[in-house]
Amino acid sequence: MSSFLLSLSFLLIATSAYSAQIEIATYNVENLFDAQHEEGKNDFEFLPKDDPRFIAWCNDGKKKNRWKKYSCSYPKDWSSRKLNLKIQRIASVFFQRQQEKGSLPDIIALTEIENLKVVKKLAKVMNFSGATATESDNSRGVDVGLIFQESPYLKYLFQRSYKAQTEHPSRKILEAVFMVNKTHRLFVYVNHWPAQFLPAKHRISVAKQLRSLIEKRQKQYPKAAFIATGDFNVNTNDKPHPFNHVLYKGDARLFDLHSTYLKERQKNKKLPKIRKGSYFYKKALQWYLLDRFLVSQNLLDKKGTEVRISDYEIYAHPKMLYDYTHKDYKTGKVLGKASQIPKRYNWQTLDREKLGYSDHLPVFMKLDL
Repeated sequence: MSSFLLSLSFLLIATSAYSAQIEIATYNVENLFDAQHEEGKNDFEFLPKDDPRFIAWCNDGKKKNRWKKYSCSYPKDWSSRKLNLKIQRIASVFFQRQQEKGSLPDIIALTEIENLKVVKKLAKVMNFSGATATESDNSRGVDVGLIFQESPYLKYLFQRSYKAQTEHPSRKILEAVFMVNKTHRLFVYVNHWPAQFLPAKHRISVAKQLRSLIEKRQKQYPKAAFIATGDFNVNTNDKPHPFNHVLYKGDARLFDLHSTYLKERQKNKKLPKIRKGSYFYKKALQWYLLDRFLVSQNLLDKKGTEVRISDYEIYAHPKMLYDYTHKDYKTGKVLGKASQIPKRYNWQTLDREKLGYSDHLPVFMKLDL
């Protein structure tokens, strides 16, 4: 073989070795509910306003919190038509990014979904090959799910779900298992941890449970890779801190991709600036990084399957954002302003120009195989 052909063959081998990629996204889709009541669940706000069960819920004589007062005063008047519009809106985020980047993610983790039925509807609209979801026992019926597109590099194996070990009812942890490149397993854990109004101890409990799951799987599958994602509801004020005190320690420690990206950017100024967070808390006029990717060390060791740090992204196209003025709801006094925050979904309208998207932004990461 001539030296030219030999060099060309090595080039083709090298190119193919690094062309295989898997992209993963996580997105809190802000209450993706169907328009039917699920027995035992407090999902009445997602019914048509003339449904007797919605009317009875609003007039049950029980003391109404702020959320219920708002839901009854400004009913969503939810319907199959509105559900389909919301699903199309979620899908449009990924299709818009596909136009910009050239491809859709292979795996999309979803938080704030009601059930497998709505997840399957989204998968169908996006032409994905599979979908899975948990069925938790929290009263609102909020769960987590995942859709995926199988390929020669990615095969779905199975899923398990685990009841959150907390005093306060919460969402289950979803464990989805894939075979990557026909060589090793990839465990993806989709999380939606207890909300910030609850003490940090509740999130600490779920963090310990997640670490225990990963430690167990690492012993069973030493070559496996691990990714924990979703809405962790963790911010810098948590004490003790679920990441610093639990997940960032021990043999099964995980590494936060946002922090990893920022460190890499200190060395490589060509990397673009990244958004401060995925969720904007209006009352405090502050960004929070609630939606994250935490990865096992073997995805950062430059051996085999590897995170492509440069492709980590908190994504938004311009239509997903707006400029916000924070006012005192009683006096109308302007308390502060913020630019380019997530345009949350507008439940009352059927006008596509006024629909909005979600109160969270999606986050993306990529693996080189």
